[in-house]
Amino acid sequence: MCGLQRIRRECEPRVIKQHLAAGLLQAGLREGLTRAQHDQLMGWTKELGLGPQIVELAENIAIH
Repeated sequence: MCGLQRIRRECEPRVIKQHLAAGLLQAGLREGLTRAQHDQLMGWTKELGLGPQIVELAENIAIH
C-alpha cells in the first residue's frame, strides 16, 4: 500500500488539511504562491478556524 493510501486510511481529513495548510503556508512565506494556491490556503484557514495571526501571515503572502 502506498503512503498516500495509508495516510487517508489512518488520518482524519481535518488532520490532513492542517498539515497541507502548514506546508503551503511555509512554502508561501519562503517563495510566494500562485493565486490558486493562495486561494486554497485561505479557504483552509477559514475551514479549519485557524487563529488571526496565522490568517494574517497567509493574507500577506506574495502572489505570483
